[in-house]
Amino acid sequence: MASVSLHTLRDLRTWRIRIFVVTWLAYVGYYFTRKHLPVVQPLFLEEYGWSMFDLGVIAAAFQLTYAVGQLVMGAVGDRFGARRLLLVGMIATLAMSLFSGLATTVSAFIVIWLVNGFAQATGWPATVATMARWFPRKTRGRVMGWWTTNYMVGDTLATWLAAASIAAAPTALTAIRWGFWIPALAFCVVIFVVWKWHREAPEDVGIYEVPDTNGPNGRAVHWRDLAAVVKVPGLWVAAVITGALKFAMYVFFFWTVTYLVDARGYSDAAAGYLAALLPLGGAAGAICAGWTSDRLFTGRRIPVAVILLFVLAVVTVAIPYTSSDPYVLAALFLVAGFAIYGPESLLAGAGAIEYAPAGAMGTAVGFVNAIGSLAGIPAGLATAAIAESFGWEAVFWMVAALAVITMFGALPLWNSRGK
Repeated sequence: MASVSLHTLRDLRTWRIRIFVVTWLAYVGYYFTRKHLPVVQPLFLEEYGWSMFDLGVIAAAFQLTYAVGQLVMGAVGDRFGARRLLLVGMIATLAMSLFSGLATTVSAFIVIWLVNGFAQATGWPATVATMARWFPRKTRGRVMGWWTTNYMVGDTLATWLAAASIAAAPTALTAIRWGFWIPALAFCVVIFVVWKWHREAPEDVGIYEVPDTNGPNGRAVHWRDLAAVVKVPGLWVAAVITGALKFAMYVFFFWTVTYLVDARGYSDAAAGYLAALLPLGGAAGAICAGWTSDRLFTGRRIPVAVILLFVLAVVTVAIPYTSSDPYVLAALFLVAGFAIYGPESLLAGAGAIEYAPAGAMGTAVGFVNAIGSLAGIPAGLATAAIAESFGWEAVFWMVAALAVITMFGALPLWNSRGK
């Protein structure tokens, strides 16, 4: 990679803006090859005759390799570099999206989404580690609060694009293919941006001795750093709370569109547009969570999580008992997204970095997200089984109960903080 001699504060500020934008856009793009599945999947029930259980198995397969991949890819990124990891992962997940538009059997989708889980797992550890090497600790809560809006914005845009692609298709089969392929084509632009402008550390552009950041760039990290990561209690705390939030997130992520079609009578496209409001509310939650934890709680992340877990429990119970008016549901989904994504992004980003051993940010971030993402494996199957056996109301009560249990479990850690 070419080195550019830049030594002034203005140059550093310019590069930080560029890296913020490129890494933010990179993770936005990952959702274009992930979120199309939940939007398209109600068509599988109609066109292919699949069952809810089939959809749950596909979701669980993805979550399994995504969770394992988070753990592995964090260490790979620390060892071989974030830029390489991002580009390889992006090309792989693009290919899986193209294959998804051609597959017609459950077994084929399971294989494709097992591979896609590994490919998707490259994004978060690599981009978060890049941010840690460019931005100082003292502003990390606020910076990461804004930066972690990437996956909420990506979720929203990908959902809208998939829904619009389905709405524009002349037949159901074409709708399935367009739902996968059009977002994948948009992702090609993001791959080019990352290839052209991503740099993983200040040293790569001739800037040395940047204070208060997690350097060096990590290329000399070895697999034994994973052993150091798993010995940090704070990372386990962040991982467990993140797991509860990710369980709720993936219930909404994979099943909101299906719920609105099945229980509320919405069309697939209309349900997709409405479901996109969840991550939109989450973007506001991420910004507010980062700012609040820095300013009101002096760098403590747990109080924000506790408060928003309570909000999540209340709003989740309310959803199945309201009318099907789109404005009412829109308001509830916005609040639910705020309460889920806000603390999840805070703990999976700034929280994980602050507890990370020296030189192992990617591994620490991957660890927190891997343990957290394990909760997504039963989320798909549990939702399918409970919805079919007890109705959708029971699904929302399940999420609310988990939020309350996690809230009380986190209360004793109110005053804890990272390094």
